[in-house]
Formats: sequence, C-alpha cells, structure tokens
Amino acid sequence: MAAAAARAEPYEQLPPRHGAAGEQHQLRGMAVTTGVLLAMMCVLLSLSLLVLAGVSGGSAFQQISGFGCEAPMSPTGASLRRVANGSCWSHATSDNDALPPLKLDQIRFIVVGDTGRDGFCCQSDVALEMDRVPNVSFVASTGDAFFNSGLATAHDAQVRTSWSDVYQSRRPLPWYAVLGNRDYRGNVDALLELHASEPLWTLPGRFWDRVVKRGRVRLHLVFLDTTPMMARYHLDTAPERAHVESQWPRVDAQLAWLRGTLTGSSPGLTRLVFGHHPVYDSGSERDNALRASLAPLFNHSRVAAYFAGHEHSLQAHRPLHERTAYFISGAGSKIDGYFAAADDGQEFYYDEGPGFVVVTAAVGGALRVDFVAARSGALVHTTTLP
Repeated sequence: MAAAAARAEPYEQLPPRHGAAGEQHQLRGMAVTTGVLLAMMCVLLSLSLLVLAGVSGGSAFQQISGFGCEAPMSPTGASLRRVANGSCWSHATSDNDALPPLKLDQIRFIVVGDTGRDGFCCQSDVALEMDRVPNVSFVASTGDAFFNSGLATAHDAQVRTSWSDVYQSRRPLPWYAVLGNRDYRGNVDALLELHASEPLWTLPGRFWDRVVKRGRVRLHLVFLDTTPMMARYHLDTAPERAHVESQWPRVDAQLAWLRGTLTGSSPGLTRLVFGHHPVYDSGSERDNALRASLAPLFNHSRVAAYFAGHEHSLQAHRPLHERTAYFISGAGSKIDGYFAAADDGQEFYYDEGPGFVVVTAAVGGALRVDFVAARSGALVHTTTLP
C-alpha cells in the first residue's frame, strides 16, 4: 500500500456512553534423544539467523523461518520477527495502491483484532501495513489486545510492548476497544482504567457506544462484551470462568441496553456494532451462541455491519436472510485455527497470513470494506454495502 498520506481532517465525536453504573471500572520432561535433536535444530536456526542478518545488514524485516511463534531473536540484535504459519517478510515495496482517495464526506477507519503479542508473531508487520493506510481516523479493536492472559494492572509492561510501542509510536490514533476472552483471563478493570495513562485507548465500560461524524457522514458505533454471553466460558475448565462469572447475571441487562441503544439511534446514523465473538464463522472456533440473541436485533434495528475477531482469520458473510453484513478481523498477529465449513452467506475467507480490515463510510450508509493482507499490503477482497 502506498505511503500514508496526511491524516484525515479531525472528525467530531460525542462522549462515550457506558451501559451501566459500575461497569467502568507442556510437555513435561522429554526423551534424551528428542532433547538432543531439538538442541541441534536450535543451533542450526541460530546460524541461519546470523547468515540472514549478515545478508540483510540487520534489516528489521528480513524474511526468516522458524518454529511457530517461538523463533528466537537474532543473536546480532536485529529485530527479526517471530513467525506464525510461515515467514515474516520484507516491506520495502507494496503491490497495491487500490484504496481510493478519501472524500470530504467520508470516514475511514481500521478494524483489527487478536493482536497483542509483544510485536512478535508478525504483529509489528501488520502494524507497519496499517500505518501505510492513508487518512485513517481511528482503529477499532475486536479484542484480545494482550495475549495470552490480558493485563495484571493498567501499568503492565505489556501495554507498552504489545500496544503503544507497536502502534502509537508509528502513527498515534485513537483506539476504540472491546473485551476479548483472553482479556477475561486477566484483570478486566486494568483495561477499563487504561485510558487514564493512555488517552488514545478508549474502553470506558464493558459495553458502550459513541457517535462520530465527518462532513455529512455520521456513524453510531456500538461496542459489546460478548464473552459473558458464551456458554463455553461457563465450564469449570474454562480459564476465563473465574473472572467472567460475575458478569453472567448482567447479560440480560446488556442485551436490554443494546436494544434500547439501537432503537434510540437517530435515523440518519449508520449503525455499526463491534464484539469479540463472531455471529457467522467458517473457522475452527465456530460457535453459534450469539446468533439467536443478536442477529434478530440487528435486523430489526437495521445495523449495517457487525465486526468481530476471535477467529484468527479474515472473513466476510452476507446471509441472504439478514440485513446485516458480518465480518471477522482477527488476524492481527498469529494465524492459527483452520477453515472448518462454510457458514451461511460466506463471501470470503482468508487465513494465509495476518491482515486487517479497512472501512470507508460514506453518506447514506454506504460502506466499502477492504481486506488487507499484511504480507504485501494487497487488497485481497472488497465488499461494498448496501
């Protein structure tokens, strides 16, 4: 993607509203033979990295190969990326200039999820390509911004290593966030309090909404807390259970808040909803738990699109019987999982590498949704609505 142009003109935004008072806030030992083989492999990998670093002159984006996300850093200090399902790559050139110039009556933003791995697993490579998208007003995070177990405190070192150093050091942008299931393995209050020390991080409640506008375009953004809605986290074996069970009694209240928020939304607003878990999903994490409660409500309230993460892939679903389009942007770093079976209305599925989504909203509810592969900056799919 071409080098980023100047930032879009400032857009107006109403203060965030939160849903309810009080919401603000492995293998054990291995055989000796296996251990020897692994040691030999590590030596060979280190030698390979040294050679690559020498060839590249220490380039931060030299292509490498390794063992999942566990490839070591270069012994020379070169900032080589850890690898997920393949290699990280050179970003010296990009093969796509397909995003059209932003018009006065348009808003452009990025949707990315399942990101926070201290810059590794190609997270930093995704961030670099995000930085090349011109005229972006804000980033919407679909959750799991801090792997593997959320934050301990609002001053956790991972705030810097997985977020501010990776994204804000490149191009400071507001981030509008939702909670993911991984966030429920840590201290959720830390994420709710993070705005005090990181003003560009916005998560004022477990569920909340905001209206943004630029020119004649007005968007009503609604952010949900989907983890308590999922039965899988009620199981005794779920790592999230200890922190999510206090929210189970509030699921009905959140749905009532959502219904009231969407019903009271002004007719001239384009309604977009964000949550961590998908409603339609063709991947290995597929769970239809949200479909019965959310899809009818979205249809009735004329929600234009729902954006989710959780599944580490990029997906687009436009079921014929739904007014709402459903998108997944959970490929912000490590790619795992796999294609299981095409869900209703599947239009696009991509898990060949990390990536993200770019949304351009125009007057009258028109949306252009572009899927960007971080390997090359190429647009691998575009959906237009309505």
